[in-house]
Amino acid sequence: MSARPAIFVCGLGDPLYARLVAALAPEDDVDVIVSDPMLAAACTAEGVPHRTLNDLALPFPAAQIAGAQARAAELVWRADLDARSDAHFRTAAGTGFWSRIRGELMVELERAIGDGVRGAELARHLLRVCDLRLAIVGFDMTPWARGFVAALDAAGVPSLHVPHGLFARTNGIVLPGCSEIHASRVAVGGEFSRDVYAENGQPLERVVITGVPRWDLLPALRQTTPAAARATLGLDPARPLVVYATTWVELSRTNVRFHCMALAPIFRAILRGVRRTDGPPPQLVVKFHPTEVGAGNHAQVCEGYAALCRAEGAGEVRFVAGDRLPWLAAADLVVSVNSTIALEAVLGGRTALNVIANPNDRGTLYDDATAIPTVHGEEVEHAIGPLLRDAGLRCALAGRRPATIARYNHADDGGASARVAAEARRLVATAQPSGRIPAPAPLVSVLVPAGGHALRLPLPVDVPHEVLRPADADFTTACNRGAAAARGRFLAIVDDRLRHDPGWLDALLRAVQSSGETMILGGTPAPWVALRRADWERVHGFAPGTLARHPDGGLIVGGAEAAA
Repeated sequence: MSARPAIFVCGLGDPLYARLVAALAPEDDVDVIVSDPMLAAACTAEGVPHRTLNDLALPFPAAQIAGAQARAAELVWRADLDARSDAHFRTAAGTGFWSRIRGELMVELERAIGDGVRGAELARHLLRVCDLRLAIVGFDMTPWARGFVAALDAAGVPSLHVPHGLFARTNGIVLPGCSEIHASRVAVGGEFSRDVYAENGQPLERVVITGVPRWDLLPALRQTTPAAARATLGLDPARPLVVYATTWVELSRTNVRFHCMALAPIFRAILRGVRRTDGPPPQLVVKFHPTEVGAGNHAQVCEGYAALCRAEGAGEVRFVAGDRLPWLAAADLVVSVNSTIALEAVLGGRTALNVIANPNDRGTLYDDATAIPTVHGEEVEHAIGPLLRDAGLRCALAGRRPATIARYNHADDGGASARVAAEARRLVATAQPSGRIPAPAPLVSVLVPAGGHALRLPLPVDVPHEVLRPADADFTTACNRGAAAARGRFLAIVDDRLRHDPGWLDALLRAVQSSGETMILGGTPAPWVALRRADWERVHGFAPGTLARHPDGGLIVGGAEAAA
């Protein structure tokens, strides 16, 4: 383990975060570990000291993670799952649809559980191999991130969420992830973001207003004119440029189908708006969102947009991906669909237009008091010309820029990285030295031999466990095979015909751990009692390879000796 305190940075892949990494350790007294390859490459290119996961020679316990995932996934398959779910998943007319979504939903739930386990296991290994004092995360709402920050929190190590931009208002609906706080602190852009958390009942004492670090370089765009920037990109400097920044499409959104269907008409309206503009014909660049192009689909996405261009008779359109800053610098107008890139354009001294695909989204990100006007859908066709040619309108919007920036990004000084780093240093000063992560709770293998009934024993979510149901009809054979397959430190053999009160397993674990005995035996209605191994063998004839059914219906065997 390194003797130097460490800060782990993950989920921040934009190379612009290199300024934040540099600000975290100005005196080179802290190891900053960067997980994302793109950010690590940017730090290397700029000479910013950092380490990577490869430098740590981090062991990856694949078998341990796989086992934990399997155990966690069992929590999804409750004995009363179908009965409870069928009652809830019904249409307004009362028609049930649980059976139609059950398979896919269960797969997604198990995947989410597995992601959470992987995040938690990475956190535990970091705590073992370095003196981790803080984690800075780009997301704290995904299953992986929630498992990661929860494991750190259990070890007394704080986490700091640095959102990439803005979360829109949710109209009073608490959306998991977008309006919940899971990290120890969240560093937000400005009052707008803090208000979003407040509207959704989140603890504001955990919200710190800093500005957004990845926007620190945007004010520098004002030092060059759009015409000069266009010349650098090989565009005509004498003709204005409209940049259409496509929107992200989050597949978990309930209205994603409506959202996607609305995007093509919006783009066609943009094409018409550019064509009908007076004066020198504007140039149009489509800047793809990173989530829109990937996995080798760039050519197909371009062809889809090109087909819409042909349908509108628009021939001169350029499609680009990657770094957005050169295109923001070259733009006279940036058009986006309810996206933070409109605010980025304003930070860079450019004019922006916000388009909403759903009328219910009006005001969720930008209202009429900001420097970013909003139109709905195909209204964009008639908004482009005035924003390009009307000097009075552009001047009026520019006058709103200072207040807009203060509301959304705290200050127009490019100093968000320094403010986030200052908060990070405060958190590091309060963190406990790592390596003190509490030992994980012992795994209990719950063995149900030769049973065909639904398990009616309540299994607590806070006790790690696995459920084993051998198919053998013979009780003794089922017990022996189940015991051989069990991965737990404790083995609980239960009768699936019995009922027990909630907390039965917790009580057994406390009893076996506090008594110092190696085994626990019990049933219904008799209480559970602790027995020494010699007494167990004498009373029940337990020997390697044999197990006898106890008439009371249940037993729990604990300790390494149980495998003998």
